Order: sequence, then C-alpha cells, then structure tokens
Amino acid sequence: TLSAKMRSLGHNDTDWEKFYGMTANEIAVIAEVEHNRWNVEEMLLGFRPVTQEQEKEIESDISRKKAYKAEFIHYDIRAYRDLRPDDSGRNVNTYDICLSSAIPLIAKTFMEERNG
Repeated sequence: TLSAKMRSLGHNDTDWEKFYGMTANEIAVIAEVEHNRWNVEEMLLGFRPVTQEQEKEIESDISRKKAYKAEFIHYDIRAYRDLRPDDSGRNVNTYDICLSSAIPLIAKTFMEERNG
C-alpha cells in the first residue's frame, strides 16, 4: 500500500528517491488513514469492537484487554480520535504515528530490495 499512501500525499512512483521525509501534517494524515485501514483489517479477520460494558471493564483493569483480544474482541477498534492508552501508558495512536513516520524508510528499503 506504499504507492497509495504516497499518492495520497501528492507523490508518485517516480518520487521514491526524493521521498525521504514527511511533514508533521502528512504524518498525522497518514497515521489516521493507517488506523482506519487497520480497523478494517481486524474486522475482516473476525475481530469486533468492545461493547460499552466491556469498554468500562477494560478501563478499570487494562489487563482485560488481552483476554478480550483472545476472544476476537478488540478494544482499539474505534475512531482514531478516540484511541486510549494501552498497558504501557502510551496512547495507541503512537504506534500509527511511528509507523507512518517510517514510511519513507520503508519505501526506500523496498525500492532498493526490488531493484537489487
């Protein structure tokens, strides 16, 4: 999906070599898109979001998150703006932001491997 992500930022496949950094705004946009893509992926795999009751239970004991996940009920399937901290205390959007920030490096590595 790297090509689609690049196009959504106004780049094309000929920009791979000069695509080495993104603005904070571009990262924010791609992070939200990436979370939405992940939500769909998880639901296609059979996961569903928590109910309000399950959400309250997890929020009173974050370790319950893993137990529900084993039952294909995922606390993080929610709107990007509604993401919450995980058991490390970090907001889950941190992972989307970090992954999105690494897209130029991932793209560069992909192109180098593909072109030999």
